[in-house]
Amino acid sequence: MLMITYGLLIVAAIYLLAKWVFYHAYKKKALTRSQIDSALVDRLNMAEGSHAD
Repeated sequence: MLMITYGLLIVAAIYLLAKWVFYHAYKKKALTRSQIDSALVDRLNMAEGSHAD
């Protein structure tokens, strides 16, 4: 019975570690708020220029 408990704990630890690694990899690739704001301002400025004609 004790081996089953330790086995489940090891599986849970590996699962949580994998989730943590994938989360941080995703977060590293994600845009920061300032990058999102900058991209939005650029898109709005391009839209204004196309309607001005």
